[in-house]
Amino acid sequence: MSRKMFTVVLAAAVLGASTIVPSTASAEPDPRIDEDLKDQAATFGFQVAEKETGDAPVAKAGRPGGPNPYLALLEEPSTADYAAWDKYLAKKSRQRNPKAAKPAKSFDALRREPSTIVVDEDEPDGTRGRNDTYQTAQPVKKFGTGRNDQSTARILGQLDNEEVDFVEIRPNREDDGSIPLARNTRVGSRYKGITTSGTVGDGPYGSSAGGSGDFDAYKVSGKAGLQLIADIDTNYPSELDSVLALFDSNGELVAAYDDDMSLDSRLSISLPEDGTYYLFVAGFFSVPEDPFDSSSGLGAESEGDYDLAISVSDVDVDTYAVNLEVGDVLGLSVAGSANYLGIQDSSGTLVHGSQQDASGLYPSVSPLPGGGNAVNEHVVDEAGMHYISVRGDSGRYDVTAEVYRPGTEGERVQTLYLDFDGARLNTNIFGGPGVRTLSPMQSFLAGWGLTNEDYEPLARQ
Repeated sequence: MSRKMFTVVLAAAVLGASTIVPSTASAEPDPRIDEDLKDQAATFGFQVAEKETGDAPVAKAGRPGGPNPYLALLEEPSTADYAAWDKYLAKKSRQRNPKAAKPAKSFDALRREPSTIVVDEDEPDGTRGRNDTYQTAQPVKKFGTGRNDQSTARILGQLDNEEVDFVEIRPNREDDGSIPLARNTRVGSRYKGITTSGTVGDGPYGSSAGGSGDFDAYKVSGKAGLQLIADIDTNYPSELDSVLALFDSNGELVAAYDDDMSLDSRLSISLPEDGTYYLFVAGFFSVPEDPFDSSSGLGAESEGDYDLAISVSDVDVDTYAVNLEVGDVLGLSVAGSANYLGIQDSSGTLVHGSQQDASGLYPSVSPLPGGGNAVNEHVVDEAGMHYISVRGDSGRYDVTAEVYRPGTEGERVQTLYLDFDGARLNTNIFGGPGVRTLSPMQSFLAGWGLTNEDYEPLARQ
C-alpha cells in the first residue's frame, strides 16, 4: 500500500433559503442594468465574466488567469471564468491518468491483477432495484487497510435505467416566459420524455422587442427520487449560449446549470420531492428576477435557436459496502456509463457526492485515483461500513476504489481554518442552486460543546 503524502480537497456548502425580490425592468436604457443583471445572474451561481475560451477544445485549454475558483474563496464567486477553468481542469485530469476514462475490457482481464480485488455486480443485467440502497448493498470483501486486506478494488457493473420513449411536441407559443405561462409538456404524467425546439429571443421581451430578456418555460412533474434530465443542443448558425434554471411551484430555485463543457447545457437532478417543476431556458447570462413575471429580466443577452430534450424517469443506483477504519482515506473514480459517485456513512447518510472529475485539483504527488467521469474522496471519521453508490446513463461502468493511511501517522498536525463571519459560496459548482451565504462559526458553538463566552477566546487563537 502506498505511503505517499497526499492532500484531499473537500468542499462543503450549507444551502440556505434565498429570496428573489421582484422588480420591473425599464424599457429605457439604464446604465445600472448591466450591474443588476450581473448581480441577479450571480444569485443563480452563473459566472458573469466573459468566457474567454468559449467552446475551444479541451486539449487546447490553457491555464486561465487569476486564482482557481475551485480552491480560492472568492469575494465575488460568479466573476471567475468557470468555463475556462472547467476545460483546463479536464485537461489536467486526462493528463493525470489518460487510461482512466476507459472501462476495463473484461472481468477476466482484471482478475489477473494479484493486488486488486475484483468485484462483479451481483444484480443481473437488465434489472434494477436489488442493490439500490445501503441496506441492500453488495459487500466488497477484504478491501481496507487491515493486515490481510487489499487497498485497491475494481468494481464492474451495469446500470439499467428506465427506458424512455421520447415524444416530439411542437415548439412553444410566445409569451411563455413565466410559471403561469409555461408550456405543459405532460412529462411526468402522460409522457416519460419529450423533444422540442425553440428560440430564445423571439418573445415580446427579446432584444428586438422589449429588451428585458426572453425566457422559455416548460412545466413538468414527478415524484421524489425520479431523475429529471434536460439537455440543450444548438447547431450552427445559432449563437445561443444557453442556461437552464429549475424552479418549484412556489418559484424557489431548485437547480441551475450553465455549460456542459461547451456552450450547450445539461441539467440532471434527482427530484427532491413530489410535485410540479418549471424548467426555464434562457441565454447566458440573462435570468428572471421573478419566475412568475416574464418581463422581469434585466437584459437580453445571448439569443438563438435550440433543441431540447426533457425526461423524468426511474434510475438504477448500484450500491457497494466497504468496511473502513477511522483515518482511512477513500478515493474513487468511475469510467464507462456512470457519471456520479456517492459516499454514505454507516447510517446511510450521504457524506460526499460528486458528478465531476476534480482530480485536476489534486497535487501531483497525490495517489488518489482520477481521470474518469467522476471522482470522489472521503476521510473516514467513524469506523464501520461505508457505502459507495453509483449512477448515470444506462450501460457498463468500472469503479476504481483505493484506500490509504496517511504517512507518519501520529506525528502530523491537522490545522482547521474556521470562518467566523460567514461567507458567500457558489454552490452551483458543486451541484447546488447558486450562491449562498454560509452560516458563521457562532451558529455552531453548541455543536462543538462551546458557549457564547468561548467565542472571543476562540477567535483570538
